[in-house]
Amino acid sequence: MMPPVATLGADMPPASIPEQPPPLRWLTSIVILTVAFTLGNATWAAWDQGITYDEYYHLEWPRRLLEDRTDDRTEAFRFDSKTPALVPAAATLVLANRFKVEDERVLRFLARLTPLGSLVACFC
Repeated sequence: MMPPVATLGADMPPASIPEQPPPLRWLTSIVILTVAFTLGNATWAAWDQGITYDEYYHLEWPRRLLEDRTDDRTEAFRFDSKTPALVPAAATLVLANRFKVEDERVLRFLARLTPLGSLVACFC
């Protein structure tokens, strides 16, 4: 005969989450610090660094796609890159232009937020 349900497991200690061993705690801390450093450095670089020699072309093709509905890649030599991934960045710039944002540094930072978001997604 089975004991009543109320007494099942009454003599067992409550379940608890096992504590991590010290090496695993150190490794977890190192990983968290490394990710934080990487994201902080990438955010600072997005704000601080000037425009690269080909950044204009990478953003111009998706801008033309959004505003002019032109997807031709033969018009300019640099339009052969994989710039469709930057369509959200170009959309951010189009939106910033509608709000009359004129500071070049702010526009550059806004355009770089999408790739920065991709980096965050890689860590998730």
